[in-house]
Amino acid sequence: MAPASADNTPGTRHKEAPLSTTTLPYALRRVHMDGTGEIVSEHPTFGDGWQAGTHAVHVDREHAYSLNAGDRRVARFCHHRLMRDRGVDVGALMALTVL
Repeated sequence: MAPASADNTPGTRHKEAPLSTTTLPYALRRVHMDGTGEIVSEHPTFGDGWQAGTHAVHVDREHAYSLNAGDRRVARFCHHRLMRDRGVDVGALMALTVL
């Protein structure tokens, strides 16, 4: 049996964990024509980020998107849109990447 001086009321010794202020591991970024970008969503898994990126390029037909894990880009979505307005022949560029 606990000593009389001990606090035995339920929940008085329980402390709630602080809310996490860390970001999720995958960030979907919208990429503008001038190369700047902004985070539009964060995702716990690569698969969730991939789904968000494929959905984003179907809804927004002007911008490109990148999925980043920290400072590293792990996927690109419709980056050819950035080259289209700069006079780059996307077909020729794709032929170079296939070689």
